[in-house]
Order: sequence, then C-alpha cells, then structure tokens
Amino acid sequence: ATNIATNAATATGSTGSTITHAAANRITPTTTDKPGKMPRTPYDASPRQTSWNGTVAHSPCGKYYYSGGKNNHLVLWDARTRKVVKEQADVHTTQKIVAASGKFVVTCDPVDRTVKVWHATTLALIQTLSGHERGIGAVALSPDSTLIASGDGERLAGKVKIWEVQKGVERWKVKRKINDHTDSVYGMAFSPDGKMLATGSFDMSIKVYNVTNDFSPLHTL
Repeated sequence: ATNIATNAATATGSTGSTITHAAANRITPTTTDKPGKMPRTPYDASPRQTSWNGTVAHSPCGKYYYSGGKNNHLVLWDARTRKVVKEQADVHTTQKIVAASGKFVVTCDPVDRTVKVWHATTLALIQTLSGHERGIGAVALSPDSTLIASGDGERLAGKVKIWEVQKGVERWKVKRKINDHTDSVYGMAFSPDGKMLATGSFDMSIKVYNVTNDFSPLHTL
C-alpha cells in the first residue's frame, strides 16, 4: 500500500516493512525487516529536482522507483544504486501523481486535467488521455497494464474514469465512467491480482469494485 501526503510519501512492502520515505528533494530509506538489506543513506537528489516530491511509486520487480513533484519532472531511480536512471521534464502543468506497472508509468495533474502514459524504462511519452472536466486527484494502473483508473480531484466532483488498452496497440480509451462518490477522489489502487479496484474520497468513503464484472460495486467502507 502507498500512503501519499502533501510533503511526504511512504511505500510498504509485501512483508509490511516501510521501504521508503520521500520528502523535499530526496528519497530516504527508513526501516526494513532485515537491517542492512537497504542502505540507510539518502538517495542522490536529481540536480533538477528542486521542489518537494509529491508522490512515489515502485516497479513490481522492485528494481526501480519513480518520483513526481511540483517541479514538473518525472524521475526514474535505481533502487540498488540510489542513482537517477532517467528523468523527464515538462511532464505536466504542476505537480504529478504517479502510478507504475512493469511496462508503463502513468501520471496525472490536478490542473491540466490530463493523464499521461509513459514507457517504464525510457520514460518516452506514449499517450495523453483527456476527458476529465475537473482536475485529477488520483490515478491507478492495473498490474497487467491493461486498465487505468483516474478520479476527479476537485471539491464536489467524484467521477472516476476507467481507461482500457486497445488490442494490438498501446492506446487507451474510456471503458467505463463511475459516479458514486460525492466529493474529490484522492486515492485509488488495484488489488495485486487486478480483480478489484478501491477508491477513496473526501466524502469519507472507500468504495470497492469488481473489475471482472464491469466494475460493479462490491463494498462501501
């Protein structure tokens, strides 16, 4: 699970250990279940990463991390060497919200109302998805990279869009629109098996959907 805050982000591994803490201009390893497995020194800051990192995501293989901040850069980090592997500038208008799978990275922006799909290792732009009428507050990518979920991030707007990849091409189109929340959507995640999607909103609810049954509602928490 990933808990994202305004000035910091933490990522929790499958064993329950806290993997990273991202804040300001660096990514700092904190604690692990096995001391010594991860260096205790900060990740080298990108020379152009001049503002705080709003979000962080890791690749399923655990080899890479992606960070996005208010300086309009998307940064790919090597988890072992703690060095910047690749950096993409001019990604969005303001801060980025990041999600990743093995093949792609997706980002969104509360201001420019777009979702962008990037190649996971080259950070080459693949597609820009437009259609949200409000700023976007959350984005998620399914484990198999076939589905993208994005949610309105403005007050009193709780729409969620589901984008599906088209067969034979790396292009996504709107598959489903969900309008169950009554306020901003600021968190969402697919389950590891890709069969469920959870969305969290300022309306004080978490909603869980059945992905395999056309995103039919399962639970409201």
